[in-house]
Amino acid sequence: MKRAVARAAAFFVSCEFIPIPLRNIVILFILISAFFFSPGASAASSSDPAWRALLHFSGKSGGKSSVAEKSQFFLSPDGFKDPEAELQATLQYFDKSPVEAACRYPARALYLGRVKEGKSDWCERWSKWRTAISAKGAELVLAGPFISSPSAMYGHTLLKFVRSGRSEGEDLLDYTLNYGANTGSVVGIPYVWLGLTGGFNGSYATAPFYLKVKEYNYVENRDFWIYPLKLTDAQLRLLVAHSWELREVEFPYFFLHRNCSFYLLELLEVVRPGSELNGHFPFWTVPIDTIRLLTKENFLGTPRHRASRYRRLKAYREQLSSEEKKLAERLAESGDAGVLPEGRETLILDSAYELWRYRTDGKKESRPEVERKLLDARSHFFLKGAFSPDFSAERPPELGHPSARLGIAAGTNRLREFAEISYRGTLHDLLADPHGYEDYSELSMGDLRVRVEDGTVFLERFDFLRLRSVAPMERWIPRWSWSFRGGLARAKEFACSGWNCLRGGLEGGGGLSANLGPVLGYALWEFEAEAGKPFDRSYRLSTGPSGGIFTPLWKGARMLLEGEWHWRFLGSRVDKHNARLGISQTFSRTWEARLQTEVAHGYREGLLQLMHYF
Repeated sequence: MKRAVARAAAFFVSCEFIPIPLRNIVILFILISAFFFSPGASAASSSDPAWRALLHFSGKSGGKSSVAEKSQFFLSPDGFKDPEAELQATLQYFDKSPVEAACRYPARALYLGRVKEGKSDWCERWSKWRTAISAKGAELVLAGPFISSPSAMYGHTLLKFVRSGRSEGEDLLDYTLNYGANTGSVVGIPYVWLGLTGGFNGSYATAPFYLKVKEYNYVENRDFWIYPLKLTDAQLRLLVAHSWELREVEFPYFFLHRNCSFYLLELLEVVRPGSELNGHFPFWTVPIDTIRLLTKENFLGTPRHRASRYRRLKAYREQLSSEEKKLAERLAESGDAGVLPEGRETLILDSAYELWRYRTDGKKESRPEVERKLLDARSHFFLKGAFSPDFSAERPPELGHPSARLGIAAGTNRLREFAEISYRGTLHDLLADPHGYEDYSELSMGDLRVRVEDGTVFLERFDFLRLRSVAPMERWIPRWSWSFRGGLARAKEFACSGWNCLRGGLEGGGGLSANLGPVLGYALWEFEAEAGKPFDRSYRLSTGPSGGIFTPLWKGARMLLEGEWHWRFLGSRVDKHNARLGISQTFSRTWEARLQTEVAHGYREGLLQLMHYF
């Protein structure tokens, strides 16, 4: 645009046949028009939040550098840290190769006013992609936690574009925009370490929604919550255009911070520049917390629920008697229906079919002959109504307790009184209100407890990570229980206190859980490695059983009785055995009280806690 204005002004200067006063008026008019109406340099500014958002300068006040760092996303070699340099390089690119530039950067083209709103025929590749997406709206999809994978234990968020022209219930053909880590074939401890330390890069990918339903909803059995995004037509066009720009860009990936939800907020910052969404999450980004933030900022509409295959199967199973459950299980194994109880045929056959799909989806041994037999038997009852699980009463997960927690406590260990202050960064434990979180699971990070005893302040416990899943084993839905914990804690079995009593360690194991009416019982076999001053040989390696009983008591109240007995086999000569009882009472979404007691060898203590979630 600068060059065009200069050429026009030079032309009128050279026109000697035009009177000088008239030439000056025309040149002045051109310059004024360029100043007010130029869609390029005059309209753009490197300090504009909209421009900085397009470059992914993140956090409070836009950040000092782009989270894309040094990537092919930038035209200027300093573009990742200098938005002015990138702006000038972009303007030069558009002046030199306008079609090529707009094809590569359609969102920048919209921002700079180099193309008309809603037009895409100036770039064939972009036009085909935009037509395939065919977005008339956008939705945010929250997949529930998948606690078997470190990268998904907090849940997962992705973007879904609502296709124009499709009817209600046809969303399987919508396209999704998903950000994920490029982990390759890395597994095990290296996978966890690289994920926690930013050893992976991540990228965006588009795929039909039905593939994500199969992966998350069916194979991993994670519930979906789908939230409409409140976007204007112009914001939607910009979002789609920027999604195209990011299709080959890699960003650094961290499981706990720069993850799927972090980069989704980056995308939404583009359509509402200056909202500084990621500034709310300086240390870790938890998907459910981003949902709460977007709800508060009026980004989201009323969500709808899409139940996982596991949840659907449980709904079918609850409709059957004990004998019908056994019959449905035999049908899922063989497909041979035989004679079924009159009036219950469709429910039993549908339950058997759901069970067959649950057991075979994603596995090589699918036994298609069983499916054919079940569908053939079901066709004989096609006129009879089928049972349809009703999940309309499900409450959105963001209505559960917030992730962070602050607590104060007072207690006694029979010899002296003490006070305790605790803070937990995230997320949930067994005694907390379970709504919005995985049943019978615990995922706690950054759990810090500091005590004041006889005027001395010391660290009581710090769990940097605690995972536990004690979901009950069922014939239809076999699942193993397991646990892992890493951190620092006071070795109470030595009847000591203060900093000299601190030990660090890792422990974990596996086992089984079962329901006995409303009571859940679990038993694990664990291994533990510890080191610290309390041990006579500075370390202890031990193994042994642990177990517990968990049950609801009355409205808002829960009880957990647990204990462990670990025999040392190397290091310290002292075994480890203790027992704990905890009772919690929820008063509201953000307030809870707990009574806890603990016995370790001859040491005993009890404390009363008041906790606030925020």
